[in-house]
Amino acid sequence: MTRIEELEKILHPLLNGVITLRLLPVFTIGSNLGKQDNLSEKQIMVLIRIDQAENQALVSTIADELFLERPQVSRLVDTLEDVGFVNRKSTSRRQNKQVDRRKVKLEVTDTGLAFLSRFYEDRHQYYNEIIESFGMQEVKQFSQYLERFNNLISKKIKTLIE
Repeated sequence: MTRIEELEKILHPLLNGVITLRLLPVFTIGSNLGKQDNLSEKQIMVLIRIDQAENQALVSTIADELFLERPQVSRLVDTLEDVGFVNRKSTSRRQNKQVDRRKVKLEVTDTGLAFLSRFYEDRHQYYNEIIESFGMQEVKQFSQYLERFNNLISKKIKTLIE
């Protein structure tokens, strides 16, 4: 295993965890993908959460996980739907047979998946550019701190949600 592969093995899972925990702006500084597709950081965060939920996501769930208001997430999803990155799938109907927009599952379209694939690839390259400047000892120490940080953030989020 090469030095870069070792560094990737140690840091990438941890960095992905940090990105998932709302630190996306740190990454988007080094990426032009959102700008190219006219997506905001929050829209990208919502798209990632929908993808991670494996098409079982609801607006309410995403709002809770990202600490955003439900109407705001609904507007973000509207935009993602307008650009063809997300579809809404109705799961229930009201008594008058109208679709209940509160109970709509979200799914990432093929176009959205293609964007995410490019996004993850770009993010991977961005990480590599940063971690190549670290020595192995620094990477190990940094990964320990990052893992601790992720654990502390996760605990904090759980207490806020409960």
